[in-house]
Amino acid sequence: MSVGVAKHHPERLASLTVGGWDLVNGAASARPPGFTGEIKFDHLLAGARLAAPTLVEWVTPEVEPGLRACWDALSDLDGAVPAVIGLQVPVLLWNGRADPYHDPMQAFASSNNLQFLSTAGDHLGAIVLHGPEGVMGLREFLARA
Repeated sequence: MSVGVAKHHPERLASLTVGGWDLVNGAASARPPGFTGEIKFDHLLAGARLAAPTLVEWVTPEVEPGLRACWDALSDLDGAVPAVIGLQVPVLLWNGRADPYHDPMQAFASSNNLQFLSTAGDHLGAIVLHGPEGVMGLREFLARA
C-alpha cells in the first residue's frame, strides 16, 4: 500500500518504508520452488490461518473484502519502481532474511541508493518473533528521516 501512495500522492510523504514485499516482481517471487501458478488470496489466507492463527484472528467476514482488495492492489506493479526510486524523500526497503525476495530487494536497494533493513526470519517472523531488531531499525530510519 505504501507504494500506492508513492505512485499517486508522493507529495504526501515525508519518508517511505516498503516492508515484506518485492516491488519489482510482486508475489511471483514468493512462489515455492516448482510452483508456477498464481498465488491466490484465498490460499494465502487459509495458509495464514493454519500457520499463524493469532496473526489473522482479526480477519472477520466484514474485514475480508478490504483485505482482498489490498492483496489485489499489491499485484499492480505498474509504475511501482519509478515511483519509489523517483521519490524526493528517504526510502527504506525492509525484508526478513528468510524471505525469498530478500536478496533481490537488497540488491535493488543498493543499485538505487536506497536504504535496506535486513532482519531475522521472514517478513512475518521479523515482526512477530524478532520484533526488536526490526523496530530498532525502523526507529533509526525514522529518526534520520
